[in-house]
Amino acid sequence: MSLVELAATLGQLWVGFVLWTLFEYVGHRWLMHGSQGPSFVRIAHARHHRDPSSLTWRGSFVFGGAFLVALAGGAALGTLLLGRAVWMVAIGVGLGSIAYSLSHRYAHSAMFRPSDESGSTWNAHLRHHDRDARTNFGFTTRFWDRVFGTAADNRPVDT
Repeated sequence: MSLVELAATLGQLWVGFVLWTLFEYVGHRWLMHGSQGPSFVRIAHARHHRDPSSLTWRGSFVFGGAFLVALAGGAALGTLLLGRAVWMVAIGVGLGSIAYSLSHRYAHSAMFRPSDESGSTWNAHLRHHDRDARTNFGFTTRFWDRVFGTAADNRPVDT
């Protein structure tokens, strides 16, 4: 693999990761908190808000696994129609999804303690749960909250 091909591959993976952060924001804001979402998704998410520690690996695997299967199917079709770049972008999306699942679970575990780090997305997420569910929808990044005007204070919440 040449240096140019390596750079292109890394760029495609990065584009996929950035797309994941947008999917995460859109899904959380409009499907889990909005009336547009399927009722079973909104109900499961409301349960998560009532008791964040009830987040289970089984639930994570069901939702995350369904997303990854759909992603793989779409990526395979896209690769056939448009080429290898689609597959690399999809891998970036998938890696973002897996990183999100693991870190989100950790953020709601007894092991996590909020810090005074002013830019912490995890602190912002806890404020979303504990103070105002109309703000701070992004977990992986706060970028989309800033773009869409839903970023709010993210100082640590006493737990």
